[in-house]
Amino acid sequence: MSAFGVWCPRSHGSKKVKKGGTQVQINLSGKLQKMIALVCAVLLLACGSAREFTSTLLTYRYDLSPLKGKVVSNLYCMYLGTCGKMPQMVMGVPAEKLRKMWAFKIARSPGNADVRNTAHTLLQEYRTMSPTRMSLWQYRAYVANVIARTKQKMDWERLARLKRVYHYQFELIRSIARSISERDILAYGLTELMPSDKGELNLQVLEIMLRTDGKEFIEGIPALGDTLVSFGPYQFTYLALRHTPGQITETCVVNLALPKSRRIPESVAKLRGDDHYVAAYLFATANVANLVHALNDRQFDVLSKKWKSCWPSVVQYIAVSHHGPSAAKRFAKAWLNDNCRKEYAAYCDGRYRLYAAKAAANYRALK
Repeated sequence: MSAFGVWCPRSHGSKKVKKGGTQVQINLSGKLQKMIALVCAVLLLACGSAREFTSTLLTYRYDLSPLKGKVVSNLYCMYLGTCGKMPQMVMGVPAEKLRKMWAFKIARSPGNADVRNTAHTLLQEYRTMSPTRMSLWQYRAYVANVIARTKQKMDWERLARLKRVYHYQFELIRSIARSISERDILAYGLTELMPSDKGELNLQVLEIMLRTDGKEFIEGIPALGDTLVSFGPYQFTYLALRHTPGQITETCVVNLALPKSRRIPESVAKLRGDDHYVAAYLFATANVANLVHALNDRQFDVLSKKWKSCWPSVVQYIAVSHHGPSAAKRFAKAWLNDNCRKEYAAYCDGRYRLYAAKAAANYRALK
């Protein structure tokens, strides 16, 4: 077994082969054994370090030791390739796991050619790529870099004009948006991807996927709860990301405040790599702007004074806004009317309360 989790043929001191119908014992010298081991090691490095193009089609060893003994179900099973009580390790093929998820998505989206076409494209790309395998901390640093570059390139004055807000509102919007970090964006993404409010478990599952399946696997995971084209860490649909002659969504409005060279595609099906995290930041910024614009004077005053000290609640609002923008604003107003005495989640109801609780748990786990 290699350090990268790929099976390699073992070299033995001797081997039986057939010659003229008779088995012959061939003894391999120590020097030859070392040479075979060296060749095997080079091949494994090519597979794990240079990552040859077929690496997503190989069988990998998934180290599940952080989860050993825990019982998992639901989406965790599809992400890990196994269900029930977790063993120490399990073998699996990354591309096959992703294919099964898209097959499930297609089955619940009968007649939707866009879903089928998106699945075909993403699966083909993943099968023929060298996925970027990394630790959770490397992933966090990557997302931090993407968010920092997006903030730096944002034309905030243009954003104020696009959103048609007053200067005093704009100052608060910009202050909050500039404070959004990779921790917030990752907590938001985990809330979309993971089925429970067990923050530590969510992080463990995410890191297992990052280390073995790669970042691109996560960016290709389909949303299994709807029949639309939706995939990736934030499960965007056209309802949040679309720009046509007759419609422009909030994410796309904020997108226009970036230089053309930095803008994301205005179609969910075209999102790749950095686009997913930029889209999440743009949508979060749009939802902050929409809230600030909708507040009365007293609510605005409370938010202005308390947003820094109540930051976990701001993160919860961002996550819930992705799920239901109108409901999220209603809960935020109730939170502000009560002078932010409790966390935002306490003012949510129905399925939104679970959503906010998930965001809170993921945020705490990322610490």
